[in-house]
Amino acid sequence: MMLRPIYVEEARKVVSEYRVEPEVKEISVHEAVGKVLAEDIIAPFDYPLFDRAALDGIAVSSDESRGLMVRRREPILTGRPLPERADAVVPKEHYILSGDVAMLDRPVHKRENVDPKGSDFSKGEVLLPRGTVIRPNHIPAVSISRETVRVLTIGFTLVVIGSEIKPFGTIPDLDGPSVSALVRLYGGYIREIKRVPDDKEEIKRAILSSEGPIITTGGTSIGDKDLVPDALNEIGEVLVHGIRAKPCKPFTFSIVDGKPVFSLPGPPVACFIAADLFVGPRIRLNLGLSPERIRLKRKGTVGVQIPSKPDRRDFVRVKEKGGLLYPIGSGAGRIVTLYPADGYLEVPEDLEGLEEGEEVERRDRRYVKIA
Repeated sequence: MMLRPIYVEEARKVVSEYRVEPEVKEISVHEAVGKVLAEDIIAPFDYPLFDRAALDGIAVSSDESRGLMVRRREPILTGRPLPERADAVVPKEHYILSGDVAMLDRPVHKRENVDPKGSDFSKGEVLLPRGTVIRPNHIPAVSISRETVRVLTIGFTLVVIGSEIKPFGTIPDLDGPSVSALVRLYGGYIREIKRVPDDKEEIKRAILSSEGPIITTGGTSIGDKDLVPDALNEIGEVLVHGIRAKPCKPFTFSIVDGKPVFSLPGPPVACFIAADLFVGPRIRLNLGLSPERIRLKRKGTVGVQIPSKPDRRDFVRVKEKGGLLYPIGSGAGRIVTLYPADGYLEVPEDLEGLEEGEEVERRDRRYVKIA
């Protein structure tokens, strides 16, 4: 099957037309940051559970304090329940102890320096509504009554092509772990990993027997062992086979039995960038989130001329040195151009490169899991 590359934005539009319904999964609260709530978080009780001191001092009756002299009380610490008959707290700086009497410099009113019972929230109150993206500051509310939380997510079957084990010459699977990590970061998970040899019938069986959606890695180009597009064409509809981009030109997108199949190139850098461009944003969109907010973007200045061919989009890995951005090599399979990079630049199709000193926006290597 011949490559028929289309522009990146055209491919994005095709991919965006096929929605994947999220599923509900129960995970640990400690793993919940960045995930989308599948249900309301309801307060199981009033909080605080009792009237409590809002600061250190002594607990007193507000009526008694009007005389500016109260019978000495035991000190009370922040967060402790008020003793019987006390309804206010006098801070340390506002009284002097004299024997068994506390001399106040002013009276206090009822519930002064007190957090009343239920003042944070009441039983039955919605603390976090369904659809909330959980941030670190939400964890106390989520953790109040549970150790697990139900979230919306999307499960993928990962089909790794050409991964049969041989006594010699075995190529380590670099794509599977990186794709799995990226899918998880964007809010999905890998439900199953299938390792399939370079055999068209085996590839077809693996895809047909998989739960959707599906990600395949490897075998998407036009070499003798690149059997994935032909296999997909025989059992489904190939909608994208190739994009005008470097280094992820052989990216393929298909529909098989109503299941979207994202076929990523085998070379590790091309595989990672294609997943970052197409799989990750689709997960976000299907969870009702903005596809762009996961990656930080930063302004920068090009430190040296970066050539590029027109009519294709180049994704250039860069390293920041002295406040300037420099390319750190090319090659779809050279992982040493990926993991040390501070991010990558997109050189649009209508440019023949970037000039030294040009102001650009880079996709930072850092990710945020906040909507």
